[in-house]
Order: sequence, then structure tokens, then C-alpha cells
Amino acid sequence: MHVGLLLTKKTKECIGWCGLKYFKESLNNHSHFYELGYRFKQKHWGKGFATESSNAILKYGFKKLHIKSIYAITHHENVNSMHVLRKLGFKFIETFDYEGDPTSWFELTKSDWENSI
Repeated sequence: MHVGLLLTKKTKECIGWCGLKYFKESLNNHSHFYELGYRFKQKHWGKGFATESSNAILKYGFKKLHIKSIYAITHHENVNSMHVLRKLGFKFIETFDYEGDPTSWFELTKSDWENSI
């Protein structure tokens, strides 16, 4: 797992984390893949931290780890997270059932990422 905690410059408060997790086990009929994930304290939502930190993580994944595709999942009703993923260049693939909840599956290939920068 490649994860970074995010701190504010001024107060050094931990506002959340962002990173890549490698899945060996199967999820939505996929295995052996990297997933982008992030979590932030609610008071820091909507401030661009997810986009900014995810951009850095994607660059690390594609340039340093030489990953070919990175996936992301989010609850189907989490429109803010889906907006962030689309802004990053992820493409919606499908909705699947994850632990009883409708979940959106996204993918970003290295070539699509390279064409967007």
C-alpha cells in the first residue's frame, strides 16, 4: 500500500489520506490491480484536496511504479467523489454490488492519463 497522510501547512492538522492499494484478491471480477483511494475529514471536503493529492498519487503510480491501469470505486450516490474521479480523467465502467450497496467502478489507463497532462 502506498498512502500519504495530508497535513495543513499552517497548523499541521491531519486532514485525511490519499494513496494506492494493491488488491491481490478479487473485487468485481478483477484481481491483482491498484485502486486509488482517499478519505478526508468532512470539514475539508470541497477544498480541492482530493484532486490535488490524487494527481500526485497518479503521477507516482504511473511514472514510478509503471502501473498500466488504476481503478477507483465509490458509492453510487457519492456524486462529489465521482466528480473528482472524472476530473482526474477516470472513466466510469459500471455499477456493481459491493457488500449490498450499489458501487461505481472507474478506470484510468496510463495512456489516457499521459494524453490528459
